[in-house]
Amino acid sequence: MTAEEPSTIRSESTAEPPPGIPPDSYLNPRHLSLVEPSLPEVYDAIREADREMNRAAAKRAAAIYAAQRVLADVGRARAEAAERAGGPRMPWSPEEATKEEFTCEVSALLRLPRRTAETLIEASRTLAEELPVTREALASGAISYRHAQVIMEQAWGIRVDDDPEAAARARAVFEEVLVPDAEVLTVAKLADRARRVRERTHTETITARHQKSVEDRHVVFQALNDGMASLYLTGDAEKVQAAYHRTLDVALTLQGPDEVRTLTQIAADVLTDVLIGGVTPDGLGAGVAAQVNVTVPVLTLLGKSEEPGYLAGYGPIDPDTARRLAAGAPSFTRLLTHPETGVVLSMGRDTYKPPAALKKWLEVRDETCTFPGCRRSAK
Repeated sequence: MTAEEPSTIRSESTAEPPPGIPPDSYLNPRHLSLVEPSLPEVYDAIREADREMNRAAAKRAAAIYAAQRVLADVGRARAEAAERAGGPRMPWSPEEATKEEFTCEVSALLRLPRRTAETLIEASRTLAEELPVTREALASGAISYRHAQVIMEQAWGIRVDDDPEAAARARAVFEEVLVPDAEVLTVAKLADRARRVRERTHTETITARHQKSVEDRHVVFQALNDGMASLYLTGDAEKVQAAYHRTLDVALTLQGPDEVRTLTQIAADVLTDVLIGGVTPDGLGAGVAAQVNVTVPVLTLLGKSEEPGYLAGYGPIDPDTARRLAAGAPSFTRLLTHPETGVVLSMGRDTYKPPAALKKWLEVRDETCTFPGCRRSAK
């Protein structure tokens, strides 16, 4: 079937249904068998086209890595030739010069911003040198480049300054666990899974890493088109998430039959009103507290373990923060989880209220909608 040719249906499909039987509003299996090409064939074509795109991304990464190696050799040869000729010493090292040259070439060749080109070059090197399992999965078409990017972005953070071999072993375990998940999960759900796996495989404690990372907290203003702009806040996960939920809680109180704004529009208005004036113009927001759900291993709570806590909707947090949040919690819910997978096996409750318990169970177990691709909060 070409782009200009519509799919054809055999003449039998025009037959009238037997008397007394209403026509189907959806295609049943008999109808599907009359369509050419068949739906399974069309779906197979979509899947194969996607796998071809994945294989092409792997080929591009391999080509970029090969070109980088060749240009590095050329740069060293240039520097050696200049040194033998007794010419003036270059202000840049051969490595810096070739890196700058290659970045500019890739940026111009693929029409990419400089920063994007740098990330692509580093990703190609990472696939070639550090993540062989991910590289093979991408080359076979089993995972997409976006899935590979999620794995690489987390693997880049598995670094140990004084023990590169230990970091390499941790990355190997990390991708061995994660690549099979990448073949069945969406990118968003894989990212959540990757954060958890990274915490279990990283050789450095989350407490030490958080102490370094918290110094990078910042706010970024970005201008957009049509008189718009964005504001990005990076900080402690529990504080940023609490601010986000407080914004939504206030926005929900403003919804009503006469409200023409969407929830996201109201939330944006609430946040700017609170940041500028302290509360919304009508006084809402004063005294509103956000709810933060934190799962803390009991041994961590007792100070007998340094296993990370888990912030619902975000992922692992350092044990000190988890203990601090637990200390101020108004109530607790007992959870029994599997020691290896972390799957919730049971949830304690003092009274039996099936609707409320079921709701709480789903919020704790799933966190988000379970439909593929949907990240809407279970709450």
